Amino acid sequence: MIEYYFFLFEALYESHKRNFEKAITLFKIAEKKLKDIPDCIERAEFYSKVASMYMMLRQSLISLNYINDALQIYRENEGYKRKLATSLMIVGQNYTDLGLYEKAEESYLEAIRISRVLHDSLFTALIHHNLSITYSAANRSEDCINALKKAIRNKEWRDSVYYINSLYMFLKELYKIGDVNKIPYYYKKTKEYFKRKENKVYEAKINIIYGLLQQDQRKSIETCRGGISYLYEVNDLDSVFDLSLVISEHCEKHGLYKEALEFSKHAILAEKKMRHLEGL
Repeated sequence: MIEYYFFLFEALYESHKRNFEKAITLFKIAEKKLKDIPDCIERAEFYSKVASMYMMLRQSLISLNYINDALQIYRENEGYKRKLATSLMIVGQNYTDLGLYEKAEESYLEAIRISRVLHDSLFTALIHHNLSITYSAANRSEDCINALKKAIRNKEWRDSVYYINSLYMFLKELYKIGDVNKIPYYYKKTKEYFKRKENKVYEAKINIIYGLLQQDQRKSIETCRGGISYLYEVNDLDSVFDLSLVISEHCEKHGLYKEALEFSKHAILAEKKMRHLEGL
């Protein structure tokens, strides 16, 4: 049992550092020792943690296999509503990445119903934020923005480290629908946030979105290159994939076909790296 926890905590540490190859290897060793753990809730915790990592890598089918095992255990045992709702969010994100938006929405709405029973408004805000990602992917911009507004109405959410996630989503969605007049307001909010809390990853992501609005296309592309380079450096492959596609589309619209190809290649490379981890 001690060996199980050793490899589990090592895996979680490497996953937190985004050393995913090491994390996967360590999780697999821990999983072999899971048979020594008699507590089914502890097993569900393991499945949930592994599913969360694979979700970050967009290995949706593998993630769903693990999280469905966790869901079954949580549904069969009373007193684990929060963990059930958290697992449903993992399901929702995986369905989103698979393009199954209605199924994703159903999972998030069930999670919201559970959170209301728990009377935890901060937790509910988190679910609304995550639901906004599904609506954005489904091109339901109005629903996306409404979900984000529900999240940021919560003062605890605005005071939390996750507030910047919602501000980023606002900027990205407003850029996507061309509502550029509102972008400076939310960009100012991000600057205020970064004065209080440092988050280099989100700063890079936000600078990319705001950089796309620059009139000087040369400076715009250089800003984007710098941001993507940093995201590669910290191994945030999911963001590299997502934002490289946004930048590539922007370049194509402005007739910058060489640059569009450049960022398309970044997206392809990031996806290949994430897929490579599937075979470990």
